This record gives sequence, structure tokens and C-alpha cells, in this order.
Amino acid sequence: MYCSYPYKIMKSLEFLLFILSFTVSVYCTWTDVNKNIVPNKILFYGFILSILTQIVYCYFMPFEYISHWIIVMVIADFIAILMYFFDMWAAGDSKLFCYLYFCVPCRLIDLGSMRSAVVPYIFIFLPALIWILTDSIYHTVKHSKSYVSPVKLTDFIKNWILIFINTTAFYFLMLFLFTDFIEHNGLFCSTLTMIYVYICNRLKFTSSVSFVIFNIIILSLLFSIGGVYININFLNNILIVMLVFLFQRWAGQYNYRDIKTSEVKKGMILSSGTILSFRNSRVKGLPEDFSEKISSRLTQNQVEAVHRWENSSKGKSEVTIVRKIPFAIFISSGFILWLIVLRCY
Repeated sequence: MYCSYPYKIMKSLEFLLFILSFTVSVYCTWTDVNKNIVPNKILFYGFILSILTQIVYCYFMPFEYISHWIIVMVIADFIAILMYFFDMWAAGDSKLFCYLYFCVPCRLIDLGSMRSAVVPYIFIFLPALIWILTDSIYHTVKHSKSYVSPVKLTDFIKNWILIFINTTAFYFLMLFLFTDFIEHNGLFCSTLTMIYVYICNRLKFTSSVSFVIFNIIILSLLFSIGGVYININFLNNILIVMLVFLFQRWAGQYNYRDIKTSEVKKGMILSSGTILSFRNSRVKGLPEDFSEKISSRLTQNQVEAVHRWENSSKGKSEVTIVRKIPFAIFISSGFILWLIVLRCY
């Protein structure tokens, strides 16, 4: 198929893109693990070199490959931006994802399918899920300190039913509006469903009465026009809702760690309980955001204020922080593994 193109040049450019993505990935992983940051500078230089390489590479490719690559990449990057917007990972993680996807040669993207927009997330989140699962099992067996108060069974069932209603309405609305697309891209739909479940768990308004009634009305309207029916994809999504909800509840109790106040560093996230303990302190510059979101990461000035607070009359020798997952390592390893699979098959 590619005999009319300078195949050796294309393969060399693909190898160069792989080297660029690998180099940037290793550096960003190191800085994320050691400094809790994905540096913009290395991403900027990486983008410049990759843009030049892709321009030359795309010169030898048919337009249908280039256009499909752009569409799939935009969808994948949009999901990455949504994940940052809903506080599922940091801005640097989204930038790293966008850069690594830009380095994917368009020849390796499946034509006629949106599968390549979500497959990278599987390679990223599956290892992350295994890591969280292993870590949670370790802390459960070890009987580590739980930082989450026990939840009543009735409240647990109530929350699950609310998320089930919201997710079901979301699924059937997607199926009604984009029937052909959803039926031929079940993996894409399942990924969106997982993200939506996570959003429902994070945003308070999704459990409000008005929002649930709105979703019930949508389901009723869809049912009246025949837009609600049971299929294998729907059953798969219900299973996803159950597993994601249960897993988040279980693993969430080990998302915290006690450390010495003197060990607090820039980029860490303090627990809401720790932030509330600053309320009566006269020390200036202490952090006030107790949302525990990524946007509440400590600045250097706030770190210095926390260190001063330790030596004040109301200070404490220990504080509780939110255990941050260094997503750069999962994004990097996931993309590299995906590229290897694409090149092999």
C-alpha cells in the first residue's frame, strides 16, 4: 500500500517521533515523581521538534489518514482537557497527554473508527487501576488507618441509585442522538460512561433532586418514543457503574497520609481537616482552599507559612496530605506501550 511513498524516510520519521515522545516522557515522569510537576518548558521544546517532524511526515501521507488522525486526536485531547476540568488529573498531565498523542504517526491510527481516541486511556488507566487496587489491598491487609467515616448502608444504596439513574439517562440519550456511532464504538461509549460516573461522584449538583428529576424526565421521554431498550452495551455500562462506584468508595479511604509538618513541600495537597485547623491561627499566608482538588496544591509561599504555623502556639508536628498519584508515569508508560502495540500489529 505504501510502495509509492519513500517508505524508509517515513519509518525514520516514525522512529524519531518515538524517540522524542520517549525522551519527553522519561523527563516528565522524573519531575512529576520528584517535584510534583510536569514542566512546560520541556513540553514546549518537544512540541516544536515534533511539529517539524510531523510536517515532513504528513507530506508523504494520504489526506484521508491525516484528516482522520486530526479528528481522533482532537476527540482524545478534548477528553484529556475534560479530565483536567473535572479535577481527575492535573493540567500538566493533560498537556503531556496532548503532546504524546501528537507524536503518534497517523499511519498507525485505524481508519473509519473512533477507537483510537479512547484506547490510550485504557493503556493509561489499567496500570493505574492495578496500582491503586494493589495499594488498597495492601493497606486493607495491613489494617492501615482509614481516613473516611463509615457510610450507612441506606446512604450507600441511595447514592448508588442516584448515580445509576443519572448514568442510565446519559447512556440512552447518547444512544438516541448518536445511534450508529455508539453501536459501532462501544468502547468509546464505555469510556465516556466511566468518566461520567466519576464526574457524578465528584460534583455535588449531580445528586440534587432537581438534577435527578431532570434525568427521570429524559428517561421517560425516551421510553415513550422507543428510545430505551436493553442491549449488551447497556448491561456492560451498568456493570461499569457498579464497579467504579464500589471501587471509589473502597479505595478512597486510603487516599491520605500523615507526614511531619516540616516535610510539607510545594505541590502537595493538604486534607480538608488540616486546612480547617488553620482557621484560628494568626499566621499569615496559610492555605484556605479545603476542596482537596488539584487546583489546591500548595505554593512555595504557602509551604513557608505552614512551616511557620508548626512553631506557633496552635501548630502541630504532623499534618494530613492527600496522596497524589504521579499520573505522568502512567501516561508515559501507557502511550509507549500503545505505540509498541500499534507498530507490531
